[in-house]
Amino acid sequence: MRRLSAFLLLAWTLAASQLAGAQASPELRQRFVRDQTLLGLTTYGPALAVATSDDAVSFVAAYLVMSGGMFFAAGEVTRHVPITEGRQLLATGLSVRGAGQAVAIASQSGAGIRERAAALLVGGLGGTAAGLVLGTGASSAGPRPGSCSAPGRRAGRPRRRSSGTISLSPRRWH
Repeated sequence: MRRLSAFLLLAWTLAASQLAGAQASPELRQRFVRDQTLLGLTTYGPALAVATSDDAVSFVAAYLVMSGGMFFAAGEVTRHVPITEGRQLLATGLSVRGAGQAVAIASQSGAGIRERAAALLVGGLGGTAAGLVLGTGASSAGPRPGSCSAPGRRAGRPRRRSSGTISLSPRRWH
């Protein structure tokens, strides 16, 4: 488990350090560190504790190491990687989704509680790393002007107004 956590931390840092330059702000760095620390306190800490401990003392120790470690790891990542809004949002969102999907897969495969906790930890940290990589050019501003905003709609083509009624005629179904 130590090798796995060291590997994940190294992979997370390397993946994030390969990303180059967008607009970052101290507020986004603070939000990233806050969100990752909260994930460490509520998700990763208990997952590591359940996956690795047999008694109460080792449970508390694993919880404290992971929870505190997430604060320092997130702070270290923000020193080397510019945290944009897209990276911050995707790192948080994908970590939650990755953890949930990993637990769902582990549960469906009949894994025990320790294996589920390990899957949660790996899925969550993998989701964070994926969010840092995929969030390079993303923003929460939505689609750019002139881009296609709906499937099947060409850019620059005005939207037809609806009359407010639903027609059952097949001609109007386009």
